[in-house]
Amino acid sequence: MLDKDLKAAISTQLMREKKGDALEQKLAAMKGPGVTLEKIVATNPALRMVTADSIRWRDGFIPGYGVDPALVEGMSGLVPGKLSSPVKTSDGYALVQLRGKSLPAGLNIAGEKIRLAPQLLRAKHEQLFSEYFASLRKNAKIEDLRP
Repeated sequence: MLDKDLKAAISTQLMREKKGDALEQKLAAMKGPGVTLEKIVATNPALRMVTADSIRWRDGFIPGYGVDPALVEGMSGLVPGKLSSPVKTSDGYALVQLRGKSLPAGLNIAGEKIRLAPQLLRAKHEQLFSEYFASLRKNAKIEDLRP
């Protein structure tokens, strides 16, 4: 039989996942033509709207909201002006509407690509070798022939 603490932890995790799924479905159902974030928040007092003029992508800080790298990562691929589908956050889901995207002043994208390319290549090589050796270990047939 499971330990009480382990059972409670599993129950808590399952409840959190179920609530998250229900919230994701509820937020997805709120979307529609002509629906804005303002209208969604006005009809649902449990929701709050956060407006931020800038986001620190480096550490996931959103002014008026806090630090949430998962939300910032989810926002990175959104199209400005369009209401998003529910975006996973560190503690639930959010609907996001970007007003625009801009790069920091003085950012040299070509220079950053040149600087980061070797690091990314090295990381991919390490990942490839790690996955290759893990596959070999998993599929290896080893016989113990010791007397």
